[in-house]
Amino acid sequence: MSVTVIRSLYGGGQALSTRDPGFSSKTCEADSFRSRPVRPAQGNVVTDVVARIRLAVRERSTARTGRTRAHHPTAVDSDDHRKATVNRLLPALVLTGALALGGCLVAAPAQAAPGDGTYYSVPGTSYLFVVDAVEGEPALGVATYEEWREDGFPAPRPAAVEYLKYTWDSTIYQDATVDGVSFSMRIDYATWRSVGFPTPRTDRLAADSAIVRYDGSDELFVQAGAAFTDDPAFHKLTFSEYTRLGYPDVDFDVPPLFRKLSWNPNIVGPVDQSETIGVTPFAVWDYFARPTPRIVPSFDGDRFCQARGSADIRYVGIAAPNGMKLSYGQWLMAGSPVPTRC
Repeated sequence: MSVTVIRSLYGGGQALSTRDPGFSSKTCEADSFRSRPVRPAQGNVVTDVVARIRLAVRERSTARTGRTRAHHPTAVDSDDHRKATVNRLLPALVLTGALALGGCLVAAPAQAAPGDGTYYSVPGTSYLFVVDAVEGEPALGVATYEEWREDGFPAPRPAAVEYLKYTWDSTIYQDATVDGVSFSMRIDYATWRSVGFPTPRTDRLAADSAIVRYDGSDELFVQAGAAFTDDPAFHKLTFSEYTRLGYPDVDFDVPPLFRKLSWNPNIVGPVDQSETIGVTPFAVWDYFARPTPRIVPSFDGDRFCQARGSADIRYVGIAAPNGMKLSYGQWLMAGSPVPTRC
């Protein structure tokens, strides 16, 4: 069996493969998993949203099948700890899994106890997975070659797998379950071909996907996460798409990321991957699947002013950092504020 084991998914470590005579070293790549080019900003409102995601997803209802979503630690705790980061955007997700194993290509093995030294393989990939107990919760990781060798090269158990895709996207997700822990991977065409072109189901969420709703909105979004990437995909659901997925419950409600003034076209929210909040570029808003901004009466620090001798009223604030001249209608919609001196 061809097996690649890696030291770290993100640390630039070397991979060793049984495909290479003498286990010659080579640089590890994550099977060409696709990711969106724009990543969500961190900090301020966004940081709060991500924090709520981490807490709320942990509390997902056990009604979905009783399996546990993978706990993905954000760092290796010690030199001999066998965990590597699998999904850094949503760490520590311990929740009931969304994996229903009907139609699995590989029969589920007898469940082992976390941390018992069992190694797992997933069809179409060359990684070895392990499950340990961290703070009493299952934690998924990728083994290193040294760990596998020290354990005597035990034969890996095959993971139970299922394939899914969403009707609005061409990406195919491979859901794998090991030790009762479920996680998703995005697979490319070559991997799909290597496992025999299984027909993906389209009627439920993948294991690392969740339903998001912003406070005060009735719009529902799928956040489709996956192992080996910290770039989840976002999609705003139509009613027919929501119906197709079986009317899944909302996994978490979060504060709105995007806001705007009723009289100003600019959307205020994440600017980039930094902690900056300001006028949101279209690419960032598009990455989050274009949620309808919450209309707010004003932002902290907004100013309305007039220059000496001018009848023009100008707005200066986070929605227009360089200032803008107001029409009479915009001034009325802003609440007819008394201008100060510019």
